[in-house]
Amino acid sequence: MPSSSASSHSSFHWPAGRRAALSLSFDDARPAGHEIGNHTIRHPCSANFCWSRDSALEDYTLADMEAEILAANDRIRDLLGVVPRTFAYPCGQTFVGRGADCASYVPVVARHFLAGRGFMSETFNNPSVCDLAQLCAAACDGLSFEQLRSAVNALIEEGGWMILCGHEVRVAGGQTVQGSVLDEFCACVSALSPGLWVDTVAAVGEHVRGERKRSGGY
Repeated sequence: MPSSSASSHSSFHWPAGRRAALSLSFDDARPAGHEIGNHTIRHPCSANFCWSRDSALEDYTLADMEAEILAANDRIRDLLGVVPRTFAYPCGQTFVGRGADCASYVPVVARHFLAGRGFMSETFNNPSVCDLAQLCAAACDGLSFEQLRSAVNALIEEGGWMILCGHEVRVAGGQTVQGSVLDEFCACVSALSPGLWVDTVAAVGEHVRGERKRSGGY
């Protein structure tokens, strides 16, 4: 995983003297996790995915996307009694329309949420400069404990914020984090707690925003 050079930004401070932050996120309403975020209602992705042809981003407008996001917020509030503060981009894709009519819906997410996170990113979030409306998130489906531990070791060295995104938690299968691997990984990061802050995207995002205001940054 490439370096984010977050450690070079000495004006930013993680709470309680910690060196880095980690958030675990699970897509598509699987039973796992403890933060409820908005992931849309129809899960619109590119028409290049055959299963998304009836809800293709290429056929959406910004107004369509905003209406769907707000409808999802309403449904989550009615079902669970919470209003999501974070958004997860379906497929990690942030556009609507095509060609000359293509547009980013990141500004829509920025208007309605504290933070929005992508998927299958290649780097950590640098807390001093990252865009809270389009945070990097690395896929953790199918990774071994050794791969996850190596990523966390690099994260602590750099001082950044890593968001790991998975789907199912079970023994095996596609889009799956193996339960035994997750258990071992959670025990590992717990042991690293003096230097590693593990919390929700909303909690870490709130801290990042507050630190930036304190230091006069982005």
